[in-house]
Amino acid sequence: MNPSGINANGAVVRASAVSLRLAQLRGYLVAVLNVAIALGASLLLERFHFRPASGQFLIFAVAISAWYGKRGPALLSLILSLVCMDYFFMEPRYTFSIARVDLPYFIIFAAVDVLVVWFSAVRRRVEADLRHTRDKLKVEVEERSSLLDLTHDSIFVRDMNSVITYWNKGAEDFYGWTRQDAVGKPCFDLLHTEFPEPSEELLAELLKTDRWEGELKQTNAQGLRVIVASRWSLRRDDQNQPVAILETSNDITARKRREEEIQALNQELAKQLRLLDQTHDSIMFRDMNGRITYWNRGAKELYGWNAEEAIGKASHVLLKTIFPAPLQEIDAELLRTGVWDGELRHTKSDGTEVVVASRWSLARDEKTQPIVMETSNDITERRRREDEVRKLNQELTNRAAQLDSSNRELEAFAYSVSHDLRAPLRHMAGFTELLQKSAAASLNEKSQRYLTIIMEAATRMGSLIDDLLAFSRISRAETHRSIVDLDQLVKEVVAEVRQDAKGRNIAWQIDPLPACYGDRAMLRLVLTNLVGNAIKFTRTRSHAEIEIGCTKQDGDPVLFVRDNGVGFDMKYADKLFGVFQRLHPQESFEGTGIGLATVQRIIHRHGGRTWAEGKVDGGATFYVSLPTMKEAK
Repeated sequence: MNPSGINANGAVVRASAVSLRLAQLRGYLVAVLNVAIALGASLLLERFHFRPASGQFLIFAVAISAWYGKRGPALLSLILSLVCMDYFFMEPRYTFSIARVDLPYFIIFAAVDVLVVWFSAVRRRVEADLRHTRDKLKVEVEERSSLLDLTHDSIFVRDMNSVITYWNKGAEDFYGWTRQDAVGKPCFDLLHTEFPEPSEELLAELLKTDRWEGELKQTNAQGLRVIVASRWSLRRDDQNQPVAILETSNDITARKRREEEIQALNQELAKQLRLLDQTHDSIMFRDMNGRITYWNRGAKELYGWNAEEAIGKASHVLLKTIFPAPLQEIDAELLRTGVWDGELRHTKSDGTEVVVASRWSLARDEKTQPIVMETSNDITERRRREDEVRKLNQELTNRAAQLDSSNRELEAFAYSVSHDLRAPLRHMAGFTELLQKSAAASLNEKSQRYLTIIMEAATRMGSLIDDLLAFSRISRAETHRSIVDLDQLVKEVVAEVRQDAKGRNIAWQIDPLPACYGDRAMLRLVLTNLVGNAIKFTRTRSHAEIEIGCTKQDGDPVLFVRDNGVGFDMKYADKLFGVFQRLHPQESFEGTGIGLATVQRIIHRHGGRTWAEGKVDGGATFYVSLPTMKEAK
């Protein structure tokens, strides 16, 4: 045990007892003082002949003592007032006897004093009962308030003038105002409440049914608008008069926002579904089990079933789908990537089979469940055409291979023949020359002419064989492509061919030429043949004109060589680039007919083309298209 603690408690008890005794003594002293003051005032007034006021002052003193004091001081003041009344104001004076004539007055005075004391005692009892009831009610209210503070819902009470009288912790947390800030304020002004209908109609419904439920828009302490689900309950008193309204509110702002978003999405979805019905593509929605949930007009047109017949059915069963891979693998890829593309085979309602290009897109519905949008296009006819094209391409490839083989055999044959003809041709020319030298004296002029013809024919045959060998080598030669400066190349070619045109009057016009991408040696041979032909076929002109330039056709650069020579008839233009094809007699213009064929083969190997324009005795223009540097890149 702690002695110091016991001593402290004892001191507290003793101090409390002393305070209580002092308070009681103070009550008695006040009672005595009240009577003394009343007695003094009565005696003073009696000196001025106001005797009736004496009893009133004493009664007033008893009333004050009984009202503010307890029972003891009240009884003391009552006894003292009666003694003072008898001793100082009843005849005979200054004795405790009472004359018969003053006895009724004294009795009335005593009755009034007793009545005042009794009323005071009753008042104190009533006040004590009220204090007890108030304390009990306060405790009960505090207990209930503490219970209401445990909930997170906003709860407040307002009177019939909408002034807030109670504000729980949930309201503090939700709206942001403390209890001190909210109590005593009109709730609709504080919260800037926006009603779904006029407030008078809401109050009328509340008074009629004692409750109201609905959604309100309000503003919190931060100025943010919130939406609440509000419930009003009306409280009535014992006379069935409305006295207060209990308002409970739950924040549904986020829920309303989600509902609005869902509503907007549903409207957008309905709009998109209407748009989907306008397309002729087959579009269906289905779950991961294949059950159809949407079937548009395009699907009906393609497969033959209407929406009522298709919705709810398993799509793969309804359409007898043939997959390019196991369905489990396709579903796995769809779940992994969110999309799948491929070709499927479906069976329509009439039993015919169609091939469709199908695209599956994975999405989520409002319950976050996976849903598949399947879009299909009928490619049956396209597949049939592709199969035909594939078959034709295969046939074309086979024929091209056969043609290539034939061309190679033909080129090999031409090379072999040309090579094998060289030996007998050399023998023919050599022995003819020996015969001409040894028997020249014995041969007449006619025989000499025959030998000359044989020699010229052998020489020309040798030139043909050389050109044919060169032509065949072009097809087999490997191209070494690079960027070629045509300006420099043309200068070199013109400088070379001018040696064969010495003494002739030729006007040259050479325009700026672009760079191209190709085999420089082969392109030099092209220019040599074209420029050489221009010089040869302008031989009959006293003033020859040769132009080398560049133009564009369909955006591609085209090199041209133009002259004012003898020209040609355009109806024979298709023969210009053929092997051994000549439009002019050998006696007029020498040549073997291989040059332009060589030009065409070189340009074809570069991916270009050749053509010519001309007029008899009006000159000719030869065109070749060449690959550019951009095409090379």
